[in-house]
Amino acid sequence: MYLLREMYRKRLLPERISGLILLNFLFVSWPLFQMDYSRTGYNETIEFQSEKFKPAWIFQLREHTWEYKLGLTVWALQAVSGRIGDRDMIFTGSYEKSVYAIDPATGRQYWRFITGAEVNAAPGLGKIAGRDFLFVASNDRSVYTLDAATGERIWSYEIYPWSFTVSDAVVSSPLLAELGGENYLYVGYWFNDRKSFRTVQRGALLCLDPVSGKKKWEKHLGPSPVGAPTLVVRPHGSFLLVTVRDGKLLCLDAETGEAVWRISLSGHIYGAASVVGNRCFVGDSYGLVSCINIEDGVIVWRRKLGEIVCSTIAHYDDLVFVGSVNRNFYALDMETGAPIWKYTTGKHIVSSGVICKINGVACVAFTSMDGRLYVCNARTGAEIWSFQSGPSLWSHERKGIAVHPSPSFVKTNARNLLLFPALDGKLYAFYAEETAQ
Repeated sequence: MYLLREMYRKRLLPERISGLILLNFLFVSWPLFQMDYSRTGYNETIEFQSEKFKPAWIFQLREHTWEYKLGLTVWALQAVSGRIGDRDMIFTGSYEKSVYAIDPATGRQYWRFITGAEVNAAPGLGKIAGRDFLFVASNDRSVYTLDAATGERIWSYEIYPWSFTVSDAVVSSPLLAELGGENYLYVGYWFNDRKSFRTVQRGALLCLDPVSGKKKWEKHLGPSPVGAPTLVVRPHGSFLLVTVRDGKLLCLDAETGEAVWRISLSGHIYGAASVVGNRCFVGDSYGLVSCINIEDGVIVWRRKLGEIVCSTIAHYDDLVFVGSVNRNFYALDMETGAPIWKYTTGKHIVSSGVICKINGVACVAFTSMDGRLYVCNARTGAEIWSFQSGPSLWSHERKGIAVHPSPSFVKTNARNLLLFPALDGKLYAFYAEETAQ
């Protein structure tokens, strides 16, 4: 956010798109997966005045009746939030084929929208012509646009029709952008159709008109799942950085989908690209974190962490933050990749970190498959606070196969919240004790 403000102040952002970024996102608390277009995992306006976090409320899913299957997660990758009309609202998806709108003051449900399959991807908020929309990508191979205030379906787009041979999809978190006076909605997807005469495996980035739901363009990227796109704004144009599960990272023209450059990394990529300045950061299944020059796709540095990196990399100031399947959460120097500190948890880490400030001190929050939420000092790695949730809904999971839910923050007029979507089927909300009303 600081980067966007500085670029706008110095007139490095073209006028045709600066209004969208500054008006649509500076006044909401956590509208997208990892907060913003750059996937930073940080909203500088959210701060807590105490290290003493206390439970505000718990939102619990209904009776657990679903068996575990490969790649299944309890909650969507992250809860998002914002001010909708005169109300603050939280939105999240779940494995029980539902999207929920929740009151951040009480934890009570505003509305529920049911899709045809699990909602693993984080939803996205956006405002068009003064109306607040919630964009949802479901594993039922459909993209939905809902009225954020009521949950009413405005339109839906079916990526591929159902048949007895087609699988559920793997879809990314949606991204809304306004470019050159036009609105664009981007979603990555993958599906498999095992027809008797021909098997189809398709991974692509889909671009839709967010108002009508009509397709603008579609970029086929191979037979692997496509991650959430990251928007890069430059004076000479706007671009999307797109990860593909089979190890590709592409830079596409955001208006046409044409490829600008592409590179192949060492292993599979499960997270989105994270951007700061002229560099982006990506982790892969070989345990490598790569820093890449956005202008030409040249790798600046690489750092081996030991085991699979499934998460999207967060960053703050001169540090980047990432978890690994080797149970460790790391802070790396942004310029060199040198390790600054690591924190060891009880189980593998397959979610993304998020940053906030507590009494002016930068802190990073992250979760582990040990069922615990951790908050550590971003500079030193010292633990500030942690919380243990209940046992997982399932007795087992496949390590390094799925990306699991990450924490996020909620900004309201009353108090700020830390959200923890836990493996036990509960969404926990915490507040800093001294700010409670």
